[in-house]
Amino acid sequence: MDMLQYRLTQEFSVIHRIIYQLAGVKAIVREIEADEIDVQPYLEELPEGVSPRLLFHLADRQDERLRAISQLKRLETDLSTDLRQASASLGQLVQSLRHDKCEV
Repeated sequence: MDMLQYRLTQEFSVIHRIIYQLAGVKAIVREIEADEIDVQPYLEELPEGVSPRLLFHLADRQDERLRAISQLKRLETDLSTDLRQASASLGQLVQSLRHDKCEV
């Protein structure tokens, strides 16, 4: 029984860490998405005083943003998979604990 309780505590710790990481990734994605830069409307007719170099710089920044979001979304998917696996493992441990209590 002590070993099962130890494993249960470990699984809770793993799940807590994954949820914490997942929340952080989601917060970062929200921040990056909120800083969206749309230069497309200005590419055909530049406003007076706006350098084309500035738009290219902003477009490059937009590409970097999209790459970062893509990488973070992949990490989010991986963390979600880890969370499902840890939750399933926790469920098995809980079942084991219930089974042990029924035998006593």
